[in-house]
Amino acid sequence: LDALVNLGVAYWNVGDREVAGAAFEQALSVDPNNVELLRAAAGIAVDLRELDRAEDIAARLAKAGESTAELLYNIGLLRQKSGQHDEAFGPGGLPLVAWRHRS
Repeated sequence: LDALVNLGVAYWNVGDREVAGAAFEQALSVDPNNVELLRAAAGIAVDLRELDRAEDIAARLAKAGESTAELLYNIGLLRQKSGQHDEAFGPGGLPLVAWRHRS
């Protein structure tokens, strides 16, 4: 696991997001609920403009217990960027993060 993470970080640092993403995905196959790996994979998906994939990873982060205001805000932004404007906001038109904190 550590070797895959180190490989992903090394490729991230030289700007090869695709290879870094592949290394992080392999690491996630070993430890699928690793929050740090999920964050890295989501960041790479955003960088590569793979917004649906980034949102799927964000949902995995939420299931792994990372249900923070920042995560909810980022999910809202991802939905807005991918044209899912209605899903980017909660009831009453409040941003998703604000709606989440009211419930």
